[in-house]
Amino acid sequence: MSVAAIPATSATSASPATPAIPATPQWRAQLKLEFTPVAGRTALTSYEQEGPLRVQQLFYPTAQRPSAANAATAPNSVAEAHCYVLHPPGGMVGGDALYQHMRAAKGAQVVVTTPAAGKFYRSHSTQIQQVTLSVADHSALMYLPQETIFFASCQAKLRQEVEVAPTAIFMGADICCFGRIGRGEDFSSGWVQSTLRLSRQGQPLLSEILRVGNGFDPRAWTTLHGASCHGVLYVVPTVEQESLMAELTAKLQELRLPESRGSADAARACLYGSTYRRGVLTVRYLGDSVEQARALINEALALLYPALLGRPWQAPRIWQT
Repeated sequence: MSVAAIPATSATSASPATPAIPATPQWRAQLKLEFTPVAGRTALTSYEQEGPLRVQQLFYPTAQRPSAANAATAPNSVAEAHCYVLHPPGGMVGGDALYQHMRAAKGAQVVVTTPAAGKFYRSHSTQIQQVTLSVADHSALMYLPQETIFFASCQAKLRQEVEVAPTAIFMGADICCFGRIGRGEDFSSGWVQSTLRLSRQGQPLLSEILRVGNGFDPRAWTTLHGASCHGVLYVVPTVEQESLMAELTAKLQELRLPESRGSADAARACLYGSTYRRGVLTVRYLGDSVEQARALINEALALLYPALLGRPWQAPRIWQT
């Protein structure tokens, strides 16, 4: 594995499109990253950081390029970078707000993840997390953070907006854990609102909103059928690759999850499956086991990577620690 240093950190003023960060006692932070191909591999060429949100270095777990059979449909042939986004406080309390802006420039290939689970602690005020992603032509951006744990009595508002170019690939994962079932804590108080919007050339491909908890009209709640864990993988292929998606969706529907090694409650039946509609492939999990949700997403990535990117899926090493 090789490692690349990133440019020196610089705190800069926010651009007009970036939400202003008020000077308050709470921890608020923003991170703006741009990835660009340099000398045959993806480099971090623009880095703006403010507050407790940062990146230390890029990793290159494999220099394998797309195979000859897949070179025609793979977006490019540069080495893929793995980027770890760090939030040193380890969790969010009332009044905290995190803003992330990331762009994969033409030809870049990058996996963005986190070294640990995100946490939203109990709070008396709203906690905000906003992620804005842009994927340029002939690039690939995989935004795959580890799971997010919502403690009882949190007040979490999350929003993710992704703009994908016609010849670009985007993959995004989201695993949400409501309460801490292993410790006997359910999500009987608090609320979560999570919004996702995927677009191509300004036109919406998918718009979803997940509302859980007592902060909303009960008639509009997503009850999750009593489950405590919801996982999903979103995949937007290039326009040229859309002809492959029917076959890939059928293969994903044949996946079988391993037995959960969690508590008796976590071992009960779960629901999972995949669909492809309007240019977006979704793989979903609903149950009580983070382990199962991770396994499903890993299995899906192992199947999708060779078909769409022309090389095997290499999970970030941090996931094994």
